[in-house]
Amino acid sequence: MIYGLAANWQKDKRKYPAAFDQAFAFLNQYDVTTLAIGKYPIDGDNIFASVQTLCTQDEELVRYEAHAKYLDIQLVITGREKYLASPNLEGVSITENFLEERDVAYYTRPASHCSFIANPGQYVVFFPGELHCPCCAATPGGEDIRKVVFKIRWDD
Repeated sequence: MIYGLAANWQKDKRKYPAAFDQAFAFLNQYDVTTLAIGKYPIDGDNIFASVQTLCTQDEELVRYEAHAKYLDIQLVITGREKYLASPNLEGVSITENFLEERDVAYYTRPASHCSFIANPGQYVVFFPGELHCPCCAATPGGEDIRKVVFKIRWDD
């Protein structure tokens, strides 16, 4: 997992693979505050962006997930989003498996996890196999957020 500020990307990018730079270049091409909800190819199926709006929920209502083929770069545009995360899949079991169809599986809650809040302009990277629970409410009752999730193929 990586946690950072989009504003620092130009300074930090030398530390990350070129695919990350392709994803962040999308932010210079489009105004993601007004861009239509949907999927935007960046490099075919290797890298794409998904613009989303949703309402965060109390963490007891949100499921843990992990991916096998793609890593996520989740960037909050508006609102605040709480994340729960665990570094691996030890001690959890799959409750729903959509890895073949959508590269996502949902899991039971881990025995322990960390939590953090992403504010506008902050991003988090989850690598394949890292258990995470996005879309949790940073404030009681939840709030509407807009975010971009970049998917980068990582199973080569």
